[in-house]
Amino acid sequence: MIKKIIISVLIGVPVVLIGIVVYFTLNLNSIVKEGVETIGPKITKSEVRLGSSNISVFDGKGKLANIFIGNPKGFTAPGVFELDSIDVAIDMESITKDTIIIKNIFIDGPKITLELGKNTTNINQLMKNVKSFSSPSKKSESAGTKTDVSRGPQKKIIIREFTISHGQINVMMPLIEKNITTPLPKLILKDIGKNQNGVTVGDASILIMEEVEKAVMAASADPIGDLKSKLGDAIEDQKAGVIDKIKEKSEGLGDTIKGLFD
Repeated sequence: MIKKIIISVLIGVPVVLIGIVVYFTLNLNSIVKEGVETIGPKITKSEVRLGSSNISVFDGKGKLANIFIGNPKGFTAPGVFELDSIDVAIDMESITKDTIIIKNIFIDGPKITLELGKNTTNINQLMKNVKSFSSPSKKSESAGTKTDVSRGPQKKIIIREFTISHGQINVMMPLIEKNITTPLPKLILKDIGKNQNGVTVGDASILIMEEVEKAVMAASADPIGDLKSKLGDAIEDQKAGVIDKIKEKSEGLGDTIKGLFD
């Protein structure tokens, strides 16, 4: 009887393990998609969509396709970021540990909309939303706990390399019908969170967004400056034209008044 139990356990354990592996292999990508579209909007306070996820549970490599991040409230463009694909590679041995190692994140061909609002931009507002989401966890840590009651234990991550390539920026300015388009230079960030032995996903997102915002603003500075200069010249030309017309009308009016008095 004992032998039968031992044999059944020895056979049963691998079968259960295989079942778990098969389950996660078949369902990992639907879990990722659901997670992105459920948690994403809470973080950004805007619409977040993921077309598909294809990540292997065996080697941790995969691709996220057709990602859309909507504009925050107060801005008119439909979205801030549209990404055709993100290639990711995760160290699967670190999944069960407190700090997950992401080997690399490679974003190819993102379309970024920079919308200039009153004293801010849509990217800056999006970053504020992300900061406001992650700040409660900081408060709880400062109080001596590592857990945010509303979200559960905070896993930490280290991103060895983050790359954006072939990006395109679409600049929208108030009262300007035609948008400016300009390329985004290649952006590479390395060892995010390494010096801190890992950071929360929220903190990593903020760090990345700050660097992206700097790169976007730097790439857009000259085109925006040129447009403002052209607009300034056009306004001055319009002013000059209006003044000339006023002078003409005034002169004509003066002759008419003189005629009436005569």
